[in-house]
Amino acid sequence: MSSYKKIAIQVRNKIEPQEIKQLPMQIDEEQAIKDEQEYWIKSEQKNWKFLNHQVFDYLWKRKQIKISKEQGEMIKAKVRAVFLAQSKKPDDMLIDEETMRQQCKKYSLMMHFNNQL
Repeated sequence: MSSYKKIAIQVRNKIEPQEIKQLPMQIDEEQAIKDEQEYWIKSEQKNWKFLNHQVFDYLWKRKQIKISKEQGEMIKAKVRAVFLAQSKKPDDMLIDEETMRQQCKKYSLMMHFNNQL
């Protein structure tokens, strides 16, 4: 058994571990916007909750989406109304600020894709 350990150590030292090189998945802003628009055109349900809220950030940064204060309040009220309508328990009605912000971005993106903004 002791001779086996010596051989095993030698074999282990001779074998070089192969590093698997994984490229991080990178997608540029143009591709993300294009994919999201194609998804919206092809989708049958047109559910704004499935949209990527980061696409809103890309379009906002490029000043392709412009929202007035009144439109922002209207969007926020509609999103809050959707959450209230779907809530079954009182705890479901509580929405944290980050979730609300993301859902408002998705709803705004839906309005942009429907040419309502």
